[in-house]
Amino acid sequence: MPDFKTSFIPKKTIARAKVQTGTPVDLFLVIAVLIFLLAALAAGGVFAYQFKVKSDITKKSEQLALARKEIDPNLIAQLESLDLQLGKAKEVLGTHQAMTTLFDKLEQNTLLSVQFDSFAYSRNKDVHQITMNGEAKNYMSLALQSDVFSKAGFIKNAVFSNLNLNTAGNVQFQMVADVDPSIFTYTPQDGSPDGSMDNATGTGIGSSNTPVSTQSQTVPTGTPQAPATPQ
Repeated sequence: MPDFKTSFIPKKTIARAKVQTGTPVDLFLVIAVLIFLLAALAAGGVFAYQFKVKSDITKKSEQLALARKEIDPNLIAQLESLDLQLGKAKEVLGTHQAMTTLFDKLEQNTLLSVQFDSFAYSRNKDVHQITMNGEAKNYMSLALQSDVFSKAGFIKNAVFSNLNLNTAGNVQFQMVADVDPSIFTYTPQDGSPDGSMDNATGTGIGSSNTPVSTQSQTVPTGTPQAPATPQ
């Protein structure tokens, strides 16, 4: 019987298929490209914004120049002059000393039995002072007048001096007092004197909404004669 040799091993090596792999993508390169693109876009946006702003400024400047041409230069000069005059007027009013309120308050707070025949005003910085010579029917009227001024609110540190009796038996005197500076302001006061004054009986006085504490003194000079009995 013939001897057959069989073999399942191929005589030639089977060539293996070569699989070629591509070059790996560099992640850092991709990130760098993205950053560059974003930066370029941002730069382009900034440039476009600056261009738009410059364009708007140019348009506004042209509109302003056109508006200036349409406005009369004489009118502008008149308005500037008016504004200057108004500013000076405000300065004058701010420093204006209004004596009307002081005279009104003196009238409201002076008894019928007391009269003043002279008035002098002086100012030293923020201290306003008045000096008045007057005549009272008797010492009681003068004492009551001192009390009225002390409670009125606008008179401070009133001093009555140079007390003398005239030939008619009335008391002549001089009053020196400080005045509340706020009374001289040009703007209207917040409050106004209220209440009534009964000059015949010497009772009742006007008082401001915010009275200022004052002290009044009656300083006699010499030895006055006995007051005449009021009729």
